[in-house]
Amino acid sequence: MLPEALKAILSVGVLLIGFLLVLAAAYWASRFMGKRYGALDRGNGYIQVLDRVSLGQDRALWIVKTAGKVLLVGVSPESIQLVSELEENLLEKQPPVKQGELFSEMLKTLRGAGSRKGESEDESERGQN
Repeated sequence: MLPEALKAILSVGVLLIGFLLVLAAAYWASRFMGKRYGALDRGNGYIQVLDRVSLGQDRALWIVKTAGKVLLVGVSPESIQLVSELEENLLEKQPPVKQGELFSEMLKTLRGAGSRKGESEDESERGQN
């Protein structure tokens, strides 16, 4: 009878240790993810990450607001590069993304393609000649 009781105690002990290991792993993972992805969001108010989208493993586009400017920034493990300065008023009035809309069309809209209409028309005229 003693071996059966000992088996029951050992199995409860193994389950308890396994549960504690899972809790420790979840705690570690949440701290790691918080440091990696949430660090910039807790700044002192000078920099604000408005949105971000993953483009693949360790690569993303971030929309960052700082010093009254809205910037589209490309982020990778090797570098952080400014892609474009965006017009803040277009971001606020931007309609929801339509299913199947091309990224290049969205980017042109956000970069203020309307303000550079003459440039794009000149380029299209050159292509027709």
